[in-house]
Amino acid sequence: MRVARFRLSVCQRAHTRRSCLQCLLLGLTILLKQPPPPLLAFFLYSASVVCSHVSPSNASVHAAAMPDERILLVTGIPSKQCTSEYLYSLFGAYGGIQQIRIGSSSITKGCAIVVYEQCEAANNAVGALNEYALSKDRVLRVSVYEEERDKKALERRKRKREMQAEYKKHIADVAHAANEPKE
Repeated sequence: MRVARFRLSVCQRAHTRRSCLQCLLLGLTILLKQPPPPLLAFFLYSASVVCSHVSPSNASVHAAAMPDERILLVTGIPSKQCTSEYLYSLFGAYGGIQQIRIGSSSITKGCAIVVYEQCEAANNAVGALNEYALSKDRVLRVSVYEEERDKKALERRKRKREMQAEYKKHIADVAHAANEPKE
């Protein structure tokens, strides 16, 4: 009997078994963004086919530390010259592409999200296309998309809008108070 070696995208470890129940359930936990039901959790930590690198104590740390490395953030795209077909041909050379989204709003113009089918293809694309010169003055920046970084940026923008609204209200209150007649 021949045992195939494969790489599971959740744990990034090479396994010598046909399946790794623990990594499979950990992957489901990451996809569902919630802990597994109690019965699955029982099997997660009591199954005989488990990986030695994940234990109940470090499973949440392991899950949080592994971003979905199939998703790439691409910046520096000339919005008028680059079409989705061009990006498919450019990024498709490194593996199967699941989806490409090109930003069209004023904030996301010049950016794209590329989702590969496999992590290895995404890593190859990052290595080959980061700092890729499209023209004399345009350079592509390609990196693995990090959801945490995006959430922090969104929170900063939200706080900035709130502060601007508060400042405008304060200015309006001061102007209103200045226009009131004094007794």
